[in-house]
Amino acid sequence: MDGHISIRPLQTLDEFRACHGVQKEAWGFPDLLIIPYTQLVSAHHHGGVVLGAFDGTALVGFVYGYLARQGQGPLYLFSQRMGVLSAYQGQGIGERLKWAQRAWALDHQLERIIWTFDPLESPNAWLNITRLGGIGRQYLRAIYGLHDTPLHDRLPSDRLLVEWELQSKRVLAHLGPEGAVPTKSNIPTQVGLPLNAVALDDQGLPRSERPELDHSNPILLITVPAQWQPLRKANMALAADWRTKTRHAFEHYLDRGYAVTGYVRGRGNESPCNTYVLERNP
Repeated sequence: MDGHISIRPLQTLDEFRACHGVQKEAWGFPDLLIIPYTQLVSAHHHGGVVLGAFDGTALVGFVYGYLARQGQGPLYLFSQRMGVLSAYQGQGIGERLKWAQRAWALDHQLERIIWTFDPLESPNAWLNITRLGGIGRQYLRAIYGLHDTPLHDRLPSDRLLVEWELQSKRVLAHLGPEGAVPTKSNIPTQVGLPLNAVALDDQGLPRSERPELDHSNPILLITVPAQWQPLRKANMALAADWRTKTRHAFEHYLDRGYAVTGYVRGRGNESPCNTYVLERNP
């Protein structure tokens, strides 16, 4: 992690406005999908939180969340958006922002943070499940419709809902004296049952067989591409096929009491696939 980056709440209107540029550069969002600075300012003053990562005085990343609840349940923080400028990605800044968000939530008597991410985006899965200790229990189909952006290109905006239980043993095990510590999934993939066989096509791209939906093993494995964006750009039809097949597997098993508890990278930087670990009634 890069120690010269400081994490703190946003303070000035210029800092809130700078979030526009981070969203555009990090995510390639058009103006329609940019969260306006006026909303961020309002949330800052009325129960939400906007934390920034600063290189000196320059905003290079931020995370935004607001108070939420389901039905008559307890309040929690819904983390709506996080982005880090591309030149600063891969330095652990997003991870530091999330741990700072956790500290803010605990200071405000909140025990849970919830957010969503695209389950085919490997860096996000690695951060949310493996590094932070989040758990996925719900799959949301095309929750934002079809995104016409460089990152989505009209694919359905499916999302996995992450539950981050801030004081759970699972999350505390990821928290060291200086923040998050490197960790691997505590569930060996060799004890799980693979649901979808994968082979490389003549372009060297991974293709998935139809996932099996009739298993009840305690631990199941869903294989996904390790490099989602390059695959999507190389073969859009193949990307759509991955979306459909993994959607069916996640929906089927999460509805039957399984939860995503692990995300394991393939061996070597050139591995074409990574693996989700699902446990029954964790």
